[in-house]
Amino acid sequence: MQTQLIIRLDLIVYSLPVGLAVYFLLFFTGFSEAEFKAFLFAALPAAIVVTLVLGNIARYIQVVKPARGLFSKDSLNEEARRQLKLHLLRAPGKEALNIALRWLLGVSTVAGVLTLTTGFRPWIWFTVGIVFLACFPISACLYYFFAERYFASFLARPELASVPLERRQIVRFPIWWRTQLTQVSIGMSFLMILGSVAFAYATGQLNAENSEIHVGMLSLILMLCGATTAGSYASSIGTNVKAVISSLETLGTGDLRGSTPTVGSDELGEMAQAISRMGRTLHTTATSLTITAKDLDRRSETLTQSGDTLSRESQENAAAVEEISASIEETGSVAESIAGNAREQTTSAREVEKILDTLHNQLEATVQETETVSQEIESTQSRAKEGQTMMARSIQSMQDVEKATGDIIEAVESIAEIADQVGLLALNASIEAARAGEYGRGFAVVASEISRLADRTRQYLGNIQELSSGSSDTIRNGLQQVSDASHTMIQYIDEISTRFALFKKLGEQAASQRKAGDQLSEAFQGVLRNANFVAEATSEQTQAFQEMSKNLDQITKRTESITAVSQNLRDISGELSQEAEGLIKETQFFKL
Repeated sequence: MQTQLIIRLDLIVYSLPVGLAVYFLLFFTGFSEAEFKAFLFAALPAAIVVTLVLGNIARYIQVVKPARGLFSKDSLNEEARRQLKLHLLRAPGKEALNIALRWLLGVSTVAGVLTLTTGFRPWIWFTVGIVFLACFPISACLYYFFAERYFASFLARPELASVPLERRQIVRFPIWWRTQLTQVSIGMSFLMILGSVAFAYATGQLNAENSEIHVGMLSLILMLCGATTAGSYASSIGTNVKAVISSLETLGTGDLRGSTPTVGSDELGEMAQAISRMGRTLHTTATSLTITAKDLDRRSETLTQSGDTLSRESQENAAAVEEISASIEETGSVAESIAGNAREQTTSAREVEKILDTLHNQLEATVQETETVSQEIESTQSRAKEGQTMMARSIQSMQDVEKATGDIIEAVESIAEIADQVGLLALNASIEAARAGEYGRGFAVVASEISRLADRTRQYLGNIQELSSGSSDTIRNGLQQVSDASHTMIQYIDEISTRFALFKKLGEQAASQRKAGDQLSEAFQGVLRNANFVAEATSEQTQAFQEMSKNLDQITKRTESITAVSQNLRDISGELSQEAEGLIKETQFFKL
């Protein structure tokens, strides 16, 4: 950096103002031969050496060393990059101050050496002052603008261009001040040089030969200096403008990867900083927009999949609801059938209840008749015993016995009829028990027992009928067999006793059958209650099925509505996906 600054500034930029100063001193001072030699071989070399050495020492201390210290760090953090950027932005101003000190030191060296070698002459010090006032401003402007262009190459580095700065840190030398100082510097150079020449001619202090040529040369050099200064100013402004335009063109192509370098300490530098901030903001926005677009595309795909899943599940739910509705209708039909069967069962149970009441009454009559027969048999037995002692009354007794035997035959026939009816009732009860299924199983057992008892009763009644017939024959023949009456009566009494025991047993069995009939009636009352309960339950179940069918219809309608909404959701998600893809394509314009 030090060598490049010496070559670019000291040997190129510095030479033109120095040439102007040397030419003006030689023309305006009117050196004698001794003073000319002292100036050419002593004062001028001393001034050049002093300004170069001390100026570059000051440059190294003020500019090069701090920059080198910051550049030498292995990794610059944010604060170090900010300090380096501020240092490079302030470096042109330090160079301008350095050149002012150089001119002051250089002209002082020239005047001092000439005074020491040739003696003090006020005109020389006056001329040196004019040179300082004429060349110092224009040299400062040249140094500032050329140094600014040189340090712009460092500020354009990406690690420094991306460092943000505040406005007060950037705008240290506004364009208005640059323009005014440049104009003032050029005007002062013309004014001091040409005005001094005019003043010297007017006062008679300048009597050089070929003065017109010298004035023309001075004017030419001044014009070159002014043109160079104005050109450097315009070049500096142009460089900054080009940097801004280049950044804008880069942003226009969508490339947001770079940053606009802050290439000057003026409003253009601030503009570059603003463009750089805008680029970073656009980069952040475009990055966020790209991420959002991709996320939107992904979410739209997820939304589409969710819509498909919702539509598919809605269709499956609709199919399931239809199946459930069909099952409920079928179940309702079954429940209605069960209710009908329960009503029929209730009707049958009531008919059986009536039959059982009739059977109960008949059994009650059978028991009463059996008791009557038993009493008659006891009476017959008593009379038979009395017949043993009262043979005289045997004919009358036999007649009574014949009559009683007729009554027995009638009673037996009645009992036979009752037994037949009991058997028929038992058969009907068995049939109804088979129809009742599980509820009629106990009743079927009772009906079976009643049927067996009826069979046994008919068997006994048949025997009794045969005996009664035989007794009737015996009685009819008793009148001829009186002699054997006693013996026959004894046997008859024994047979009557046996038959009495059978009738007594038949009465007990009839009483047992009456109790069984009562129990059977109670069981049928339970069957009737259960049948009524089943009928009521199936009726309520039918109503519940009808309500469920209505609810399923509403569910079907809602499912159809959900299916339509899911289809609309799929359409919207498809449009959203297309918009997201378009947004992704648009964001691909930016280079992030």
